[in-house]
Amino acid sequence: MPNPAQQRAIKLVLRGNNIFLTGCAGTGKSATLREIQARLKDDKYGGDTVVYGSRVAVVATTGLAATIIEGEETRASLSYSLLRESKLSITSGRQ
Repeated sequence: MPNPAQQRAIKLVLRGNNIFLTGCAGTGKSATLREIQARLKDDKYGGDTVVYGSRVAVVATTGLAATIIEGEETRASLSYSLLRESKLSITSGRQ
């Protein structure tokens, strides 16, 4: 069961807020994030993983942390977003 701080983080995300989840090792960051992911997938997106994947970014500062949370390394996520945006600009003819 999430502690009060974890419950607050979960509620903030479910209300549409962005959060930065941080803390020392063993404080429950990954467990909190997994709970947020499960609730978003089930409650907010009705289990639709395609919509969830297009609306939610789960990132971590290191590759190891990204693996643990089943997300992406921040650098890789930002590189992909920038590349995608530049392709959209090129294909749409915008400068």
